[in-house]
Amino acid sequence: PERHQPQRQAILIDFGIAGEMFPTTVSSKFFGNPAFAPYEQFGMPAAPSMDVYTLAASCYSTLTGQYPTTGLDRKLYGKNLISPIKHRPSLTPAINQAIIDGMALEAKDRPDLAAWVKRLEQAIAPPPVTPTVRVARPEPQGNWLENLLGLNKPTPQNIPIQPNPVPLKSAKNIDYRKLEQLLKNKQWYEADELTTQLMLKAANRKKRRWLDRDDIRTFPCEDLRTIDQLWVHYSGGKFGFSVQKKLWLECGGKIGECDYEVFRKFAAKVGRYHPKNDDWLMDYEFMNETQNAQNALSASLPSGVGFFGLLGEHFSPLAQRLVDCSR
Repeated sequence: PERHQPQRQAILIDFGIAGEMFPTTVSSKFFGNPAFAPYEQFGMPAAPSMDVYTLAASCYSTLTGQYPTTGLDRKLYGKNLISPIKHRPSLTPAINQAIIDGMALEAKDRPDLAAWVKRLEQAIAPPPVTPTVRVARPEPQGNWLENLLGLNKPTPQNIPIQPNPVPLKSAKNIDYRKLEQLLKNKQWYEADELTTQLMLKAANRKKRRWLDRDDIRTFPCEDLRTIDQLWVHYSGGKFGFSVQKKLWLECGGKIGECDYEVFRKFAAKVGRYHPKNDDWLMDYEFMNETQNAQNALSASLPSGVGFFGLLGEHFSPLAQRLVDCSR
């Protein structure tokens, strides 16, 4: 008889085994690992939308090696789900978004199982092969899900390497490749958080967590140019410190001078201040109001070491530093 040919196919059997994955330090009986469960599973009858969440959370953990933020923490304490691509920048935006959609906090916002599986299949569909490119095909490495999603594809050979559009220069030996990857993927707010960390590192102020005027006046020009050019290039001229400097001048500001009334106009332009209610938005409130780049206002990012620090009373010294570094 003809022998069956082996096939590489992932088969979902039962999520009940998740009950055995709960940390051994917990002695009470628990139905499963909360990192893989939507919050409504703690008190609502079982529903297909729960399986979509659990399957997406399993993909999250397998591809990143990290547990996602629990559904309960997101619902009760307002914690954010960290994008999978932040843990593993090599993920494609399509795979990253498919996982996030499947882990939507509210069940009504999740696609049904068939739609989600179709979306994942579309995300992992291989691009058309160019006949003139010769590709090496070594044996795949990594776990089954990485191989299934095509994350261990061999590197194409004989393809010319394009020069980096923004030179990643640093006077402090700082690696800006992760920031570049986040900006390429339009992960604006993850990139904003990383920009803060890198600026503190460049100024040797990681422990203090803020910059004063002297720190800004002596900020390394190479690093300031790299950060600004990355933001300007990958946002198409929408974001960047130099974009903010231009807006500051349009609001009547002067380089090297701080003016509170000008700053209020500037803050209103970038969505940080509501003049009608005299209402200022703190960082977390601003991020909640601008959840994606389509809603984000021009020049609102990067916020630098806190909007009310670097872009507050210290913005004019930053603008002056940009002028000095361009000479």
